Amino acid sequence: MKNILTKISLMLLVLSATSCGEWLNLSPEDGVTREDFWQSKEQVESAVIGIYCEMMNTECVNRMFLWGELRADMVIDGTKPNAAYTAIRSGEIASDNVVCKWSDFYSVINNCNLVLEYADQAVELDASYSQQEAELFKAEAKALRAMMYFYLTRSFGDVPMVLEASVSDDQDYHIAKTSQDSILDQIIFDLTEAERVMETNNPAYNMEFPKGRMTVWAVKALLADAYLWKGNYDAAIQRCDAIINSEEFVLISVPRTALPGVENLYFSDVTAIDLMFNKVWATGNSEESIFELNFDETKTNGFYNLFASARNVLVANVDYIEGNYFPLYELDESVYDVRSNGYSYQGTIIWKYMALTRQGTARTSQQSYANWIFYRYPEILLMKAEALIQKGTQADLQAAYALIMQVRSRANALESDETDFSGIINADELEQFLLDERARELMFEGKRWYDVLRFARRNNYAKIDYLMDLALNSAPTGKQQSLQSKYGDHRSHYWPIHDDELKSNQSLVQNTFYETSTTIKK
Repeated sequence: MKNILTKISLMLLVLSATSCGEWLNLSPEDGVTREDFWQSKEQVESAVIGIYCEMMNTECVNRMFLWGELRADMVIDGTKPNAAYTAIRSGEIASDNVVCKWSDFYSVINNCNLVLEYADQAVELDASYSQQEAELFKAEAKALRAMMYFYLTRSFGDVPMVLEASVSDDQDYHIAKTSQDSILDQIIFDLTEAERVMETNNPAYNMEFPKGRMTVWAVKALLADAYLWKGNYDAAIQRCDAIINSEEFVLISVPRTALPGVENLYFSDVTAIDLMFNKVWATGNSEESIFELNFDETKTNGFYNLFASARNVLVANVDYIEGNYFPLYELDESVYDVRSNGYSYQGTIIWKYMALTRQGTARTSQQSYANWIFYRYPEILLMKAEALIQKGTQADLQAAYALIMQVRSRANALESDETDFSGIINADELEQFLLDERARELMFEGKRWYDVLRFARRNNYAKIDYLMDLALNSAPTGKQQSLQSKYGDHRSHYWPIHDDELKSNQSLVQNTFYETSTTIKK
């Protein structure tokens, strides 16, 4: 399965004689794509592949990680810190900080808009290309555009919403921001339409590239996520149930054996742990994967320069992680949560992206091609649990607890009185339990900041303490109180718009929390 990207690249060479790099050169320097490119089915499909190529740009995929983790508590500075990252972790986020740049995401969005603008054009010119196929390509582009906006609005709040392709120098590119609520509504609208097209036009298409492209299952996963942000919990459950009931995805099994004479303690099969790691992280496209970007030797992910021990820019926050998420059973070292040291991280190295095998050596820069995973099956179980908890009846809470325990049992998480929710369940306590479980299962997968923010902001920030605790556990020494003070202002929860964007777009205004410290001459 790891060779999906290679197969796609070979297909492009056969069909359109383009690679990812060459695709980007199909546009004139001003970014306006020639209309005469869109003449055949092969050219349209190569344009769709071009969207993925743009997403795999190092700056784009790195920001997927940085926006989701850098302000959270799972990673800290290594011995060779990046000054821009250190400033962010301290809560000193200036509008000239390079991490705030969003141009790569809007490049992806424009590629999506180009497909939506021109995919139909080739139908009349290519007899082998049907309108049904055009609708599928457009559905794929629409879903990928929705994913980019989902990253942008969770990170920046209100952002410009561009739904038309850049096809003329006469267009107005000075576009004002659209509210986060409206962005989320558009995301859901587009995904619902993509879902409809993918389900009705050609269901078999959804499994042609089952992990490396946007299928109906990836659309449903993203929809469930968006519905959680909108507070539509029944709709989120519906999409999660569709994925669960499809039986297309499973939790990779890790058999475990009870510890003799001790209740509720087990040790997991080491060979099975190794196999799970190799399937999910070393090779990728496992049976529990729903959607991931496929890298290989010809297109690496750029993570080596962030996580490799030779670079040591960002490392796992091991003391905090092990003190709060992975308790040890000191009487027998064979009893442990399989996601702890030696799986998610190795020492301080973020092992999910740096290991060729679980117990092997770290990747070299040429081997830095671990896939970027957007959604895995265990997250679907946890998203459904989250929605059930928000519904709040005892039946819902019991069902949510059962889903969480599926994930924990596979990981051989250590149980105690604190993790026992038999009997009457307190919804607030189960919510905290779920948030902690998401931290364990999805560690370093670009989720943590978004998770804590989503949980904190519900019901007019009724759970702001989630962010206060995050500040206490993530900020460098001496910065905790100042960061907590900033998080008390809800406007601080989003990034500033980068200076370059303010200079180039006359209609943009800085996010209000950062206005007083930003002076840009337009």
